[in-house]
Amino acid sequence: MISGYIPCPRVKPQNKNPTAKKTNKKDKKQNKIINLNLFQLLLLLSLIVVKEEKQKNIKQQRLQRLQKSKK
Repeated sequence: MISGYIPCPRVKPQNKNPTAKKTNKKDKKQNKIINLNLFQLLLLLSLIVVKEEKQKNIKQQRLQRLQKSKK
């Protein structure tokens, strides 16, 4: 051993599998996208339901008006 030489301690990797962290990030991103898509789909369905309800109400009102006018 040379005098004054201090061996550098071996640096251990913090993560044993460095690629696992990357895939987790990708999975999280995909899950967010899927969740957003599902949320948009839910909003769309609720809008359709509301629109159908409005149409039913309008039809009922027309029928009531017709019945009143006939009397």
